[in-house]
Amino acid sequence: MATGTDAHALYLNEPLNQVSIMRPRPAFTVFELLLVLLVFGIVFTLTVLYKPETPVARVENQARRFAQELRTAHAEAINRGGIVWIELEPATEGKGADRYRTQLEVDGQEVEPAPWIELEKGVRFSPGSVTRGPLGDVARALEEPVTIICEASGVCQLDGTTVITFYFSHPQRPEIVRAVSISQLGGVRSYRWDATESQWR
Repeated sequence: MATGTDAHALYLNEPLNQVSIMRPRPAFTVFELLLVLLVFGIVFTLTVLYKPETPVARVENQARRFAQELRTAHAEAINRGGIVWIELEPATEGKGADRYRTQLEVDGQEVEPAPWIELEKGVRFSPGSVTRGPLGDVARALEEPVTIICEASGVCQLDGTTVITFYFSHPQRPEIVRAVSISQLGGVRSYRWDATESQWR
């Protein structure tokens, strides 16, 4: 029977790789845990919030913005006792983007410079696959510059028509069409083409 001294000697003679050495495992610090949670939160937030803008969303956003611009221009002409010019231009020879701008004029003087607003990427002043507008008119693309003049009286000059309608579409989704119309009295209406029911809403 081995004594305590002999047992100790046997232990020392064991190869190092066969000796079980117990070491305490390092634990995560509070700072490390918080750092991991922070990184996870950032990644999760970016994943949830990032939503690529689809052609449909671009058409809807552009039509909504344009309708608001028309309403604002009409109200500004009345409130400031001036004239607001609303100019629309198609892209030149298929290059660039369709664009528009509003310009306030009081007593013959332009109040402030008006920058051109280009339509969102891919969106055009175009009826897409629609042939008839919400008012029964022939749906047309913007082929040449158009100017609308809203006066202080609230009346809008629409190039000889009582109502003028502008269409927005995207070449990737021609069935998705939005329309915005303005009347001689400055009334602005928005329409959505329901391709399933083949009617405007």
